[in-house]
Amino acid sequence: MLDGRIAYLQKLRNNLAGCIGCGCLSMTSCPLYNPDDKLAESGSGPVLLDQAEQKARAQQEPNASA
Repeated sequence: MLDGRIAYLQKLRNNLAGCIGCGCLSMTSCPLYNPDDKLAESGSGPVLLDQAEQKARAQQEPNASA
C-alpha cells in the first residue's frame, strides 16, 4: 500500500507540468482541460491524473471487463 501511494505521488509530481484537473486553474493549460473547473463535478483532487491511473490499471488487468 505504501509503495502504491509513493508511486501515485511520484506520478503527481511528474505530471505537474500540465493540468491534472485539481481545480487550481493556475496553469496556462488548465482552462483548456478544465474550463470553469467542470471536473469538480467528478470529485476533488487531481481528477485527470486519477482517471488516467484508473484507465492504466484497467488495461493491465486482462479480465477487468469480463
